[in-house]
Amino acid sequence: MWDAYQDARFGFVTAAVPGLIADLVHATDQHGGTSEVRCQRLLAMTYQVCTTVLTKRGAAELACVTARRGYDLAEQAEERIVLASLSRSVSHALLAAGRCDDALGVISDAAERLGQPASSSSPTYVSVYGTMCLTGSMAAARARDRTYTKELLREARAAAQRIGTDANLLWTAFGPTNVAVHAVSTAMELGDAQQALELGTQVDAKGLPTERRARHDIELARAHSAIGDRDTAVQHLLAAEHAAPEQVRSHPLSRQLARTWVHRTRNRPDESLNSLATRLGVG
Repeated sequence: MWDAYQDARFGFVTAAVPGLIADLVHATDQHGGTSEVRCQRLLAMTYQVCTTVLTKRGAAELACVTARRGYDLAEQAEERIVLASLSRSVSHALLAAGRCDDALGVISDAAERLGQPASSSSPTYVSVYGTMCLTGSMAAARARDRTYTKELLREARAAAQRIGTDANLLWTAFGPTNVAVHAVSTAMELGDAQQALELGTQVDAKGLPTERRARHDIELARAHSAIGDRDTAVQHLLAAEHAAPEQVRSHPLSRQLARTWVHRTRNRPDESLNSLATRLGVG
């Protein structure tokens, strides 16, 4: 499921995940001891991937439900890494629902409860903690808290330096490049389009999973659109669609951008924009 998500095959995840959840719920009920804990862990991570797809598809309220279920299972399993990962999931869902303060509170509470990575911490925990900081930076940016945004990005950058490369431990896609991608996104959330573009030109996202690469192109499309460079913005969105058509066609931000471009075009939109708007259902 996670591999499919990172490949931006959201339809596959949506179709397969209900059956997997049902199987894992049954398995959890049937087992005890370490086997039950393993089932709880797997079920928690399944709820998390379900949450990520729901947020991409704009189903924020349902994402909050699945995120909460996953978090509760992670607590039952008493696995620190999984709990940190699910804290990120809960925050993402709240952020998608427009509850920025709550999303930020989840990250702050989790960081205090779980603690910063120690020198003996595993690379997986460092990766999950760093990704949790990235989620928090987005929440802080939407809450217009520049200071906390920078602080969380610094923490994430320090964690990425410990990893030393663009890894994908526990499907986090965490490393220096993902931190750089989030620096672009937080700049846009804070209204700094020019800074986002300056940072964006320095990012080489080729080594990231498809979902991350496409999301970065969507962000660059938003940045170029914000400074009035619609043609370049359209090209970035088309590049994202080429890499991850399901992601772009269901993502609220890409649909909003295309709708805005069409509405602001005085004459008939050019063929590439008109076709894109039609595929996104906003033409």
